[in-house]
Amino acid sequence: MQSLIQLIVCILVAKELNRAEAIYCNRDPEDIHTPKSKNSPFRIRISGNPDKYVPEGVYTVSLRGQRSGRYQATFERFMLVVEPKDHSSSENNDTGDKNVGSFALVGNTIAKYSNQCPNAIIQMSSLKKAEVKVTWTAPPPGSGCVVFRATIVEDHEVWYKDGELSHEFCEDDQENEFYQPEFDFTCYACDDALYEMTFEGLWSKYTHPKEFPENGWLTGFTDLIGASHSPHYYFWEYGRFASEGLRLVAELGSTHELEKEIIAKSKNIRTIIKARGLAYPNVTGKTSTFFRVDRKHYLFSVVSRIAPSPDWIIGVSGINLCLKNGSWVDYREFDLYPLDAGTDNGITYMSPDEPTSPHKVVIRITSSYPNDPRSPFYDPSGSKVLPLARLYLRRWQLFERECCNESEENCNVDQQLKMGNLKKKKEKRKQIWLPDDEEIDGVASTSEPEVTDDTTKEDSTVVSPLNELSSSYFLDFNMTYGLMVSTLPTYNFESEVEPRNVVEGRVIDCVVSRWTRWSKCSVSCGCGYKTRNRSILVHSRNGGKACPKLLRTKKCLKKCGKNNWGRG
Repeated sequence: MQSLIQLIVCILVAKELNRAEAIYCNRDPEDIHTPKSKNSPFRIRISGNPDKYVPEGVYTVSLRGQRSGRYQATFERFMLVVEPKDHSSSENNDTGDKNVGSFALVGNTIAKYSNQCPNAIIQMSSLKKAEVKVTWTAPPPGSGCVVFRATIVEDHEVWYKDGELSHEFCEDDQENEFYQPEFDFTCYACDDALYEMTFEGLWSKYTHPKEFPENGWLTGFTDLIGASHSPHYYFWEYGRFASEGLRLVAELGSTHELEKEIIAKSKNIRTIIKARGLAYPNVTGKTSTFFRVDRKHYLFSVVSRIAPSPDWIIGVSGINLCLKNGSWVDYREFDLYPLDAGTDNGITYMSPDEPTSPHKVVIRITSSYPNDPRSPFYDPSGSKVLPLARLYLRRWQLFERECCNESEENCNVDQQLKMGNLKKKKEKRKQIWLPDDEEIDGVASTSEPEVTDDTTKEDSTVVSPLNELSSSYFLDFNMTYGLMVSTLPTYNFESEVEPRNVVEGRVIDCVVSRWTRWSKCSVSCGCGYKTRNRSILVHSRNGGKACPKLLRTKKCLKKCGKNNWGRG
């Protein structure tokens, strides 16, 4: 018992010592007694010269001696630390718990970690050196400003500290709204959900006039590719390095390799999402498609290339659509900003190919990053970059499922097969019915599709019901032309509607958009009419279902004054 108490006391003392070190770190050289020199020929530099850091971004920090003619300033020893901005050398200043990011030494033979000071790098030997480079990963959002400070020992008498050897680096506030926080719960949704994704372009010479491509016909967003997936796999992620597939999307707009990468992780994928891009002259148009999520695959990611550009992309990653109460998000909307995939060094839309070596992480382009006046998004005032596009996610349908016990791991097709034939599931769908009778000032229709006398329930379902099987056993390939279900051929699965889509010569039903809101009454006084319409998203092919009616009208009545009854 006594030994246990002694051990606990030792641990507590060690923690206090470590905490004290985090609060105060003596960076004066112990064996030099001359006063600190002035006018240091050494500087701290950060790759790209950014004014602000992106949370969890990766940067190269260097200590460098300046060159004057043939003379190159060199140094023997150094210490580089990163501290909170409000850090003080006072031992009573409690700032040791603040996150200031972390250094990394990859293949570095000049520097090593300090055993005396946390978040500090020192020399490996006293050999003369002109430059030292280390990698620094920025802290998470909300960490505020940090300061890099250095001590340089040029020789046994000359040394420098702080002053020119300090660099304040603050968090980019524009990143906070983009950051997708990690979720710390398991999805307990029983039902599957069907979502519509709509991508709307906002980018034009009027919204982003600086350096807008002169050849407007080159502009646009390439084909979108995405997936609904589990939290165990991300095909692209903010603050992480791009895969080869993402590089090809970012530089060429080619989705084939990225699609192969996603398919290779099929156990973590529910729906592969593909939608046509927006090209000139419809860059500010819209493109839509559908995807499905379930309790194991409840994250949504999508990406597209900004064209023309060196390696700039736009999209979202790891959006959680499952709520803590076991239901599904009804509607979400995202402003989309330009991202640098980190594979090409180009600064402008039309920059020539200049591969980045080594690659950098995916990072948001802001008015201060890259800190280069040639950037079309650069603004010395630090004003916020306007979004290039907007993404809308709307839940369309719920597919009822029997809830599995959380202790059961085999909540899948095998379990259902053992129980006998699969039962047909009824699709649960929220319907909004609007009256056709006359009304005063009208009622705006909801965004949900309406089942009316001229639109059957079958017509109102824009995609065929999907096979009710566990997503571990098939992928939904979701295209702008509809959903293609690929199942394992060894099972004769039963579904509410036999799949009509095949890989070759597929039968494609007409797909229409939601009804628009009712228009205003055609008259300001008396009897008139209102209209609403919907558009064709996908035309029927190969004998698919024909499109339903696209226009509806109804009567409306507007009150009039005594002297103007009946005037239009």
